Amino acid sequence: MATTQLFSAIFAACSAGQVPADFPDGLEWQAIRAATDQADELAVRHYAALGDRLDELAADLVADPEYLAKSSAAARKQVVARFLIARADGLSGPTYIRDELHSKAMALLKSQAPRPPRGPGVPVTSP
Repeated sequence: MATTQLFSAIFAACSAGQVPADFPDGLEWQAIRAATDQADELAVRHYAALGDRLDELAADLVADPEYLAKSSAAARKQVVARFLIARADGLSGPTYIRDELHSKAMALLKSQAPRPPRGPGVPVTSP
């Protein structure tokens, strides 16, 4: 854990442009690599948990006015990506989770859409 804290401090210093002139060569890249690995690990954990809740998240998504306002699949997928990132501490996740959530939300929307009446006594109109 101490190494992670050291790399986090080094990464913060590098990000802020506060690296001392006598800083050992390559150490900043080790810190960046460690920070990236840590972010990847966190993303995997977050998206594994989110993947287990796709039905619940789809219900939340179809209640989102921004999602409902979009008409194209591409625009809706962008909303889904932001929706997931907000629930994963700002971390991006795999595309297949985004696409699966989008599919579940669309199926839910279609199942909630009113259907025209059919059956005996309902006039059939031709185009």
